[in-house]
Amino acid sequence: MVEWRQGEVSGMSEETRENFEQEQYRQFGQVFYLGSWVQNELREVKQEIREVRQDLKSVETSLRQEIKAVETGLRQEMKQEINSLRQEIKAVETGLRQEMNGLRQEMKGFFWAVVGIALASLAVSISVAVKIWQ
Repeated sequence: MVEWRQGEVSGMSEETRENFEQEQYRQFGQVFYLGSWVQNELREVKQEIREVRQDLKSVETSLRQEIKAVETGLRQEMKQEINSLRQEIKAVETGLRQEMNGLRQEMKGFFWAVVGIALASLAVSISVAVKIWQ
């Protein structure tokens, strides 16, 4: 690249040519420095991205564990609630059975009372009929 530039600066004085070449090398150095600086910045950004990904993985893992713990807790609560509801249903069922048995006993009592009243009525009717026939 210097040879190409030499044709360009052939009409210049020696001092101007040296200044021009020094400026050219300085620009090359700056471009090289800038390129290496950009590469370093890219490396740092890539490293930060890796760190953020690792942080995300750890957060994801902890959230999954927390979700699992909450899920387990909710399942336990559901089981306990279901068991308590079953016990409540059994208690209500037992109470209803006892009430039904009590109603059966009352119905039997009413039945025998009606039978007794009917027999008493029949006995009175028979005794009245016997008195009339005598």
